Amino acid sequence: MMLGIAISLFIFNIFFLIIFYLKLQKRFSGKTEIENAEKQVYKLISDITFHTEQSITILEDKLNETNSIIAELNKRILLAKNEEEKRKQAEEILKNIISPQNSNSSSKTKAKKQSTSASPKRKKTEEKKEIKNLEMFPSETSEPIKIYTKQILSSPNRNVLQESSFREQIIEMARKGLSVELIAEKVPLPIGEIELIVSMNM
Repeated sequence: MMLGIAISLFIFNIFFLIIFYLKLQKRFSGKTEIENAEKQVYKLISDITFHTEQSITILEDKLNETNSIIAELNKRILLAKNEEEKRKQAEEILKNIISPQNSNSSSKTKAKKQSTSASPKRKKTEEKKEIKNLEMFPSETSEPIKIYTKQILSSPNRNVLQESSFREQIIEMARKGLSVELIAEKVPLPIGEIELIVSMNM
């Protein structure tokens, strides 16, 4: 009986050794190491792929934000250019409106200056022409023309002269061919009154 127990234990030990050997062979074999290495590589590749995709997603988001900022800046630049063009057009319109007014005012002032500067010259030339005409065509009576200047009439004795004498003087000068303006310079009466006297007596 003891022999049977010893034989059974021997067989069990042999069987256990065989199983242990097979496990050790499987664990430390080259195929297992290759499989473990492949698993580690696949895991590393999957991690790299995950992080790469995550980085690409972040980059795409940043690129979209950058593009939106650039589009907004371009829009603002375009609006600023449009505002600048409108401002320049408004300034040109104002200049075109103001320049004719300035030219008209300057031409008016020049015309006034020319008329004021030419008026005394014109009066002098008219007086000279009238005097020449009187010298060339003397009247039948050939009486000298009595010219009463304002200085003589403004003397202290002017109150002595009566209104009738002024009428006679005006009529006499008008018959000699003097104009109403020239008579008004010689006689201290308004031009309207002189014209009335001349029209009533000529």
